[in-house]
Amino acid sequence: MELFKQRRPNAASGSAMGGGGGRLPMQLLAGNGNPELAEEISARLGVPLTPATISRFADGEVRIQIP
Repeated sequence: MELFKQRRPNAASGSAMGGGGGRLPMQLLAGNGNPELAEEISARLGVPLTPATISRFADGEVRIQIP
């Protein structure tokens, strides 16, 4: 956990958040396996979770829609 805290990007710098070099803003995607962990990571990184709808087709295949 300490290593994660040390490597946490500084949201104010903008480098990883699309602030320079023609980079797109970082997006954070998560499935539905552990929503609490996804929220914790989102909060620590300062990056909102990208909205997604996860469902299943009648044959059991997973369907993911990202607006």
